[in-house]
Amino acid sequence: MRVRAPRPALVLVPALLLGAADASGDSAPVATINPGLLVSGVSGHAPAFGLGGEASFMLFQDGYKIQNQLGIGGFAQLQRYTGDATRYAFGVQAGGLVGVELGYGYRTSSPDRAGLHSIHAAIFGSIGIVAVSIRTSIPLLVVDEDAAHPSPGFELALCLAIKIPIPIGDVDVVGNLPSGRMLRDRGRSIVASVRGRRGFARGPRPRVANLTARDRERLARAWLGDALLEHASIASFVRLACELAALGAPAGLCRRALDAAAEEERHARLCFALASGYAGVELAPSRLPPIAPRVASLRIIANESLVDGCVGEYAAARGADEARSSARDGAVGAVLDVIARDEARHAQLARDVVAFAAAQGVIAVADARVVRATTEGDGAAMRAHGRVDGARFNQFAAHARELAHRSF
Repeated sequence: MRVRAPRPALVLVPALLLGAADASGDSAPVATINPGLLVSGVSGHAPAFGLGGEASFMLFQDGYKIQNQLGIGGFAQLQRYTGDATRYAFGVQAGGLVGVELGYGYRTSSPDRAGLHSIHAAIFGSIGIVAVSIRTSIPLLVVDEDAAHPSPGFELALCLAIKIPIPIGDVDVVGNLPSGRMLRDRGRSIVASVRGRRGFARGPRPRVANLTARDRERLARAWLGDALLEHASIASFVRLACELAALGAPAGLCRRALDAAAEEERHARLCFALASGYAGVELAPSRLPPIAPRVASLRIIANESLVDGCVGEYAAARGADEARSSARDGAVGAVLDVIARDEARHAQLARDVVAFAAAQGVIAVADARVVRATTEGDGAAMRAHGRVDGARFNQFAAHARELAHRSF
């Protein structure tokens, strides 16, 4: 029976909602603990300068699919003010690059001021390890006020914090065939959002006439997820090349990382072409969000190479090769042929990076649970269009981990 292809909008809407509606389905939450130094300039009835520390906890539901997403968490602050007063505060916060805080604050009494219980409210912006905030303390209860010790009153402060984000939990690799070197920012996997635009997608288009609307939607989502990972890995390989050069790696290793970036661009364009074909409209990535600069560290790139390359890209190459053998669409088979060949080369590059680190005395370490796949390969139509079963991919990943442990 011939099935009439759905109107483009019916497929495009769920495809563009990949970054929101399906946010909790495939990825694990990412959490960070953020200790640091806090400096404040305080105005009001009792101006002061504050110096102390802050620690916060933030939970991001999905570090892969939501860019500049909202995280939720809590904070605690301790500062010593000029004038022999101490301020304590704790509460909740929400945000990403920009956010808000709400909680309780207490400023102890000093030789010339009474103590004050207050509502702590603030707005903040953060870039990398630097956060700037405007904070208010709204009086609730004055302690031991008299003529010699008036209330500090309403407080307005400009604060500067230097915090070191420490990611906790697993780093999740998502998509049906987790491929390409992940682009991480403070422990979170970063990808671009999606927009409808011509010009980026370049490659063969799949045959969709006999697919149901549901299958087209699932295929568009699956290939779009791969396309976003491949697109982000362009920047990741460029960063790898720069960091390898800064650490004195052989020129050949740096050049191979740049070659891999060019190959990932080709993968991204091919995957976007397939996703656009299934969605019925041209799709393209937006700009990547700002990423905090980091100091080149051989330990970090060795660990990332072990996870993303020795395990992830090896498994992706095996998965793409198996998916190609079961694909019945010529365009999909051609794309998978390119991906399988290139990802195998990238896995070897990762092994060579880990070996270079080992020669310098740095041993790569990775959690055994860091690579996972979805089950978008379920169903005859999915397999015919190049989607491998997630359980099968995880078998490849487990084999890759065994090889990595034996080699390193």
